[in-house]
Amino acid sequence: MILGSRDLLIVCELAAVTFFVGLLIGFVGAGGAEVAVAILATGFDLPAHAAIGTAITAMFFVTISGAMSHLREGNFALRLGLIVGLSGAAGTILGAD
Repeated sequence: MILGSRDLLIVCELAAVTFFVGLLIGFVGAGGAEVAVAILATGFDLPAHAAIGTAITAMFFVTISGAMSHLREGNFALRLGLIVGLSGAAGTILGAD
């Protein structure tokens, strides 16, 4: 798939916005999904469901990188994390139906 100049501009804008949202999250420790959803919905005219799905997908990668950092530093409780994570995943699957 070849991107047109408008598509490339949108991709660059999204990359810049998500970079700055990541900086904001890193500085203040706030959840960035709600910020990303608001920006995607209002700034890029994405429908709410698409903005939410896009933000969740982006946060997946941010969360994994943060978890890897804490894992390297030894700041984790593996058993508790697995219990909470799997319980949350099950609740999400059941709640989505």
